[in-house]
Amino acid sequence: MKTGKWSIQKLIYTAMLAAVAGVLMSLEFSVPMMPPFYKVDFSDVPSVIAVFLMGPVSGICVEVIKLLIKLITVGTNTMYVGELANLIAAFLFVWPLWFLYQKLGANRKLYQCEHYASVICESDEPAAG
Repeated sequence: MKTGKWSIQKLIYTAMLAAVAGVLMSLEFSVPMMPPFYKVDFSDVPSVIAVFLMGPVSGICVEVIKLLIKLITVGTNTMYVGELANLIAAFLFVWPLWFLYQKLGANRKLYQCEHYASVICESDEPAAG
């Protein structure tokens, strides 16, 4: 059964990956010898999986749902600035992956090139702001 462009299976996969991302986001830890607001979490991994399996809209939906889960369960202590920065950084990480994947196809060297491009785009984000 199809509902528009999103099938039920794609919707369920997106929701499941968002739930996994929400759980992974709660397992964050501080970086040693850095300010306490620098945290490491692996919650972007499910969005990258969603991008490669179902496309960029699904990856962004995983990120948005992940942030909503965080806001509902934990709340915010940055007045939504940290969450907005996380969303922008996730978009700048996911979009080059999808763009290069569509243009160049799928192979091992491409994945390395995609990740380098994503890291460059994401590291340029603070300089732009």
